[in-house]
Amino acid sequence: MATADLARDWAIVLREHIGKSAEPVPPGWLSAAQVSKIWKLSRSHTNRILTQMVTAKKAEQRVFAMQLTNQKIRINSPREKYFRRVPHYKIIKN
Repeated sequence: MATADLARDWAIVLREHIGKSAEPVPPGWLSAAQVSKIWKLSRSHTNRILTQMVTAKKAEQRVFAMQLTNQKIRINSPREKYFRRVPHYKIIKN
């Protein structure tokens, strides 16, 4: 019984900690997936172009911690929501 209470307490603390680590993405910043949809290109092609744009200083890259949701339906999946550091891009206007 004490083990179940201890596990629940740890789970609560973990959820609170993770919830505080998410960063809001400011307006104007897009992930590679969002840019890929806009350009109607594959993710790999989009990533290659974005990398070239960042190198040429035509775009800026920042990484934000985001809470993501697993879109695939899995029976008894232990991870429905998780955090990842996701690069986002913003066009540098001259």
